Amino acid sequence: MKSKIIRELQAPFLLFAFTLKRINQQFRD
Repeated sequence: MKSKIIRELQAPFLLFAFTLKRINQQFRD
C-alpha cells in the first residue's frame, strides 16, 4: 500500500524536476 502512494507521488515529482531542469537551461542561454 505504501509503495503505491510513493509511486503516485513520484510521477509529479519527476515532472517537476524535469521542468526545473528546462527552466535552468533557458536561464543559461
